[in-house]
Amino acid sequence: GIQDAINRMGLSGLSMEELKRIVASAIESALKKGVPSNKMYGLVMGTVMKQVRGKIDGKLVDEEVRKQIEALNKS
Repeated sequence: GIQDAINRMGLSGLSMEELKRIVASAIESALKKGVPSNKMYGLVMGTVMKQVRGKIDGKLVDEEVRKQIEALNKS
């Protein structure tokens, strides 16, 4: 099935928990560098995609990055 194909391709994937951690850590390092939240998306997305490319759908990464940056803006 699809899962077998994914496993064979080495795309066994990343859990959402792992993705959330990776995104949070990328945001944290951007904050430490003094990146303003309105410029953060591209940097964080790039950092995260380097780590997760091929392991998880980019659309999920995009959603998670946006969600976490939005949460920052609200706090």
